[in-house]
Amino acid sequence: MLLNSRRDRKTPDELVEQLMPYDVISFDVFDTAIFRKVDMPNDVFSIMAMESGHGDFTQIRKTAENVARERKECTEGTREVTLVEIYDVMAEDYGIDPTLMEREISLELELTEANPYIYRLYRELREKGKVVIFISDMYLPQPVIDKILQKGGYTEYQKLYLSNAYKLRKGDGTLQKAVVAELPDRKIIHIGDSPNGDVDQSRKAGMDALLYEDAREIKAANGTDNLSGSVYRAVVNNCMYNGAWDENIYYSHGFRIGGILAAGYCEYINRIAKSKNIDKILFCSRDCEVLWKIYNENYKEHENEYIAISRYAVMGIALERYLYDWAERFIFRYVGPDSINSNTNKTVAEVLREAGAAYLVDDLADMGIDKNMPAGQLKRGLLKRFVFSHADMIHRHNEENVKAAKQYYREVLGGAKNILVVDIGWSGTCITALKYFVETHLPETPCRILGTLMCTTKGKSLTAHMEKGVISSYIYSPYHNMELLDFMLGDELTEEELDYRHLSLEHLFTSDAGTMIRYGFKEDGSIMFERSAARMENGNEIREMQEGMLAFVKKYRGYEKATGEDILISSYTAFGPLADACMDRKYMRRVYGDFLHDSSWKPYEKEAEQRTFRECFT
Repeated sequence: MLLNSRRDRKTPDELVEQLMPYDVISFDVFDTAIFRKVDMPNDVFSIMAMESGHGDFTQIRKTAENVARERKECTEGTREVTLVEIYDVMAEDYGIDPTLMEREISLELELTEANPYIYRLYRELREKGKVVIFISDMYLPQPVIDKILQKGGYTEYQKLYLSNAYKLRKGDGTLQKAVVAELPDRKIIHIGDSPNGDVDQSRKAGMDALLYEDAREIKAANGTDNLSGSVYRAVVNNCMYNGAWDENIYYSHGFRIGGILAAGYCEYINRIAKSKNIDKILFCSRDCEVLWKIYNENYKEHENEYIAISRYAVMGIALERYLYDWAERFIFRYVGPDSINSNTNKTVAEVLREAGAAYLVDDLADMGIDKNMPAGQLKRGLLKRFVFSHADMIHRHNEENVKAAKQYYREVLGGAKNILVVDIGWSGTCITALKYFVETHLPETPCRILGTLMCTTKGKSLTAHMEKGVISSYIYSPYHNMELLDFMLGDELTEEELDYRHLSLEHLFTSDAGTMIRYGFKEDGSIMFERSAARMENGNEIREMQEGMLAFVKKYRGYEKATGEDILISSYTAFGPLADACMDRKYMRRVYGDFLHDSSWKPYEKEAEQRTFRECFT
């Protein structure tokens, strides 16, 4: 996978120096001086098919152009046609309304922008007094091409040589010969993306030529040959592979891989919110911070809030239901000879303290447990009996946490009747535990709480909530896109591989703030949020990724607006770039190899036992 690829392009400054001996510099128009905001020219016809409701419009449009060229060749000896002649065929042979031609012209105008690399080159050449011309094989009328160039900032050029105006072709060199004849004794060089039409034929016609290699680095893949995939590829190719891109690997990774995931999920969130009559959306910390920003900057349709929550915190305010799960996740799994803690020297007391249960340590002796015993040597069942026998003490210690949480969520919910809780993945605990807490502890504020995830697990508990319609999922779930679920959670994947795939996604979205631990009160009675002292490592790199994601979505939304459509981003289009990246170990090692992660996080741990992603690549 190429990243920050400039092929072997020279910088615009270097290329200007190379071009100084020439009197006239000629540029090809489309895919050289001008980029479209869709991947391929035919995608313009796909948009028209959507708008007109004529499913066969794309094929009709292409066929009509070929027929028009054949007729023109028979009658006039040239295959160069105008847009009017194409629509004449469409009206005669297929009954297509010829007024649609104006829509094609307006779309072409909306869907174009300057190639920043060529535009910078053009500007510097003009400042040095060079004559600039444009040569293009095109069916659009000359005034339209002029408008497209001027819209892109190319306002000072001597002439546009257009195939349908001259009835000559750049593709066979006859148009270039006309240029040479019109500009005798001038040293001319042509720059374009076609090795044959722009380079070989220009040289045969008597001018020099340079290849501007096509910027389309990313090609359509399975599941992405659609309008959202076309716009995605156009954004990435136009920005990253034109030759002027100069961003670091983390920003580039966020732009290319994370941006379309975020855009697709935000679009999906709005669809779910509309279908469920949602009047407020809650984005969960920490993994939804950048998503919340992207939503509000680009997709906001509903009142929303970024809430202080975590799996640990939300279980902690609903321990009457989740004590067993809370204890298993944060205490028991670190105890016993088969635990992930078995190879360390941490004592039973340290495990309890790091789980936030230090108040239990002094009572360990009552059950014959030595608090200084290595946790790996203690029988897990013995500690389970101890913890569950102290449930009343745990609840008493937790009273202020619950009281503060009730006040906080009462304020968060306000008068909303239908709430959508948004998280990235995986089991939906924040959604289901918050739903339970509100229904149980805040009965005076009746509201329906639903949730959505980007990705899920295979867990039976989650499946039950999805069956009931409480939770939905965007990319995959046990109910849809099962091959994507297997990609992320396949039974044959090792623990290292599971970490590698999951954390590569999570690090795109997470915040570097400390994890939420518990709720409390400040002296003035306002809510206090206690967070873990452990900060997310690689915070700078994550922020760079997220800056890239923000920039991508802004650009994508601009391109989407130009199409005139609200584009549905399929799960495959959104997830495909990440899946492809995960299969390229060399690339992923460059991006994530030095990232630190802790697969055994504990809320009050002073110093996590971390390892680098590089270990996942061995």
